[in-house]
Amino acid sequence: MDDSTYAKIASIILIIHGCIELLSLSMFYLPPEFIPVTLSEDSTFWAIIGAMYGVARIVAGYGILKLKRGAIVFGMILSTVTLAVAPTIIPFGLMDLPLALIVLWCLMFLWFDAGSKGGVSQT
Repeated sequence: MDDSTYAKIASIILIIHGCIELLSLSMFYLPPEFIPVTLSEDSTFWAIIGAMYGVARIVAGYGILKLKRGAIVFGMILSTVTLAVAPTIIPFGLMDLPLALIVLWCLMFLWFDAGSKGGVSQT
């Protein structure tokens, strides 16, 4: 696969993952019995954190689609943080782990392979 394919895979997964994270804002409108017991006390906190991660993932995905070097680094940082934190937020982290692994793998390949070819933009 070429570099643009890895960039497209990573950006699409990041954007989809970001949209899923933005769905956490729906906790403000759900009846209390639909909110998991583990999140019921801090549902506002988790909704805001989820929305922040969602926007960050969408921004990184858009930048990666444009092959921006800073966006690639930002996507790698987001994926690494997700891999570190996801096991602590079971059962929701089970969805985050495979998505973050795929994105991190694509971005690492894109970073090291494109860096040797000069295919990634400096800005």
